[in-house]
Amino acid sequence: MISLLFIIILISLGFLVGFLIGLTGMGGGAITTPTLIFLGISPITAVGTDLLFSAITKFFGFLLFVSKKNIDIPISLKLFVGSLPAVIIGSYIIYLSKLYVFDINYYISYALGLILIVSAIITFLNKNRPNNMILKRSNLSIWKLMIIGFVVGFLVQFTSVGSGTLIVFFLLNFTSLSPHIIVGTNVFYGFLLTLTSAGTHYLLGTIDFQIAFYLTSGALLGIYFGVNINSKIPKHYLKKTLSIMILIMGFLILVKAIISL
Repeated sequence: MISLLFIIILISLGFLVGFLIGLTGMGGGAITTPTLIFLGISPITAVGTDLLFSAITKFFGFLLFVSKKNIDIPISLKLFVGSLPAVIIGSYIIYLSKLYVFDINYYISYALGLILIVSAIITFLNKNRPNNMILKRSNLSIWKLMIIGFVVGFLVQFTSVGSGTLIVFFLLNFTSLSPHIIVGTNVFYGFLLTLTSAGTHYLLGTIDFQIAFYLTSGALLGIYFGVNINSKIPKHYLKKTLSIMILIMGFLILVKAIISL
C-alpha cells in the first residue's frame, strides 16, 4: 500500500519532470529514474516505469506542441527511423560483451559528458556562429537525419543518456531551426523512442503501473505549463536555457561516469 506522503512525492516529481520536458525537451530520464531508485524502487523497475511515464507525458506534450505549431513531425520520424537499428545493434553488442560493457559505458559516458559541457559553454557564449556551420531546414536530408538518429540511439544504449539532450544538442548547434521547433520536434522523437523501449519492458514485466499513474498525474499539468511558457519565451532566451540544460546534463553524465569508475 502506497502512503499518502509517497503519492505526494510522486505527483510533485511528475510535475517537475513534465515542466522541464515541456520547456526544454530534456531532463526526464536524468531526474526520474535516479529519484525512483533513491525512493526504494528496484533499478530495472525504475527504468521501465520511467519509460512508460515518459512516453505518456511526451505524447501529451506532442499534442500541445502540435496545437501551437512548434514541431517538425517529418524530422522526428526520420530521426526515429535511424535510431531503431542502432537500438537493436547496441543491445546486441551489450549482450555479447557483458564482461566489458561497464568499461565501454565509462569511456563513452566520460567523453560524451565532456563534449556536452564544452559545447554548451561555447554555444552559450558565442552568439555569432559562422553560417557555414549551420544546416538549413532544406539541407536536412533523410540520410543525414537517420545518421544522427543512429548515433543518438547507439549512444543511449551504452550511456543511459536521455535522447533529448543529444538531439537538442545537435539541432541547436548544427541547424538553423528555431529553438521552439527544436523542443517540440525532440519531444515527439522522444515519445516514439520511449514508447518502443517501454514496450520491451512491458513484455519483461518491469513496469509499476501504479507509480507510473501518480507520476503522470503530476506531469500532465507540469508539461502544460512548460509548453505554454516555451511558446512565450523569446528565441535568444530559450536558446540560452537549452544551452544551460545541456551543460547540466553533461555535468550529470560526467559525474555518473566518474562515480562508476
